[in-house]
Amino acid sequence: MAAGPTVAVFVISAAQWRDHDMGDHRLAFQLRALRALRDALDALNVPLKVLDVPRFDDVPGALLTLASDLQVQSVHWTAEYPLNERRRDRAVAAALAEAGVTVHEAHDDVVVQPGTVLTQAG
Repeated sequence: MAAGPTVAVFVISAAQWRDHDMGDHRLAFQLRALRALRDALDALNVPLKVLDVPRFDDVPGALLTLASDLQVQSVHWTAEYPLNERRRDRAVAAALAEAGVTVHEAHDDVVVQPGTVLTQAG
């Protein structure tokens, strides 16, 4: 936020989540948490944009459109480690980089980033 105006974005991919067996209770929890996040961001004068895109494959285009509309120079997100989420994030990073948007990925949900601790055999 110190770098300039900030907009928070949350992407809902309900069809993809259903494929990952996210049940109604977990989805309801996600939506309650999203409302709490919106309230916390409102206190900081940070708007929250919610993108409803059915599948992870749709996320790069949706974020690219939003970044273009908002004239975004930089995007930050927290890494997720499941396979489909990593593929989604790589596609988002590539699409944004091609459009000249700087990407920053944070690894704050784990003590050690996956793939950094190896056996002696590599």
